[in-house]
Amino acid sequence: MLFAASIAATSPGPSISGYNASEALVSTFAQALREEPKGSGVTLTAPMPGPNDTEFVDRAHTGDTRLGTGPKGSAAGIAHEAFDAVIAGKDRVVAGSVKNTVKAVAGHVVPDPALAAQHRKMSETGTDAD
Repeated sequence: MLFAASIAATSPGPSISGYNASEALVSTFAQALREEPKGSGVTLTAPMPGPNDTEFVDRAHTGDTRLGTGPKGSAAGIAHEAFDAVIAGKDRVVAGSVKNTVKAVAGHVVPDPALAAQHRKMSETGTDAD
């Protein structure tokens, strides 16, 4: 099985807090469900891409933020990484750029207040010109 998660699961997300919180729920839910059928041959993978080239920016109204205007991964590339992770039986894959991997690691070692402050700078409206 594949649960679509996000790198947003690893950090508090001011300005889009509901999104980051829901991704954290998906990520932990996927890890819990993955354990339940252990030994049955059923696996569950949660890809965790960062920003990607889809309609999300428009739907989330983040077009005038650093997150919305910054570099984005290819949706097709992320899908291929996710598929490969499912076939390999991995629990998750941080898909996209090396920057996403750094964010995932930071989410485990940097204190939440510092992560939230950094994320706020990325997600505030009117910050696309930096």
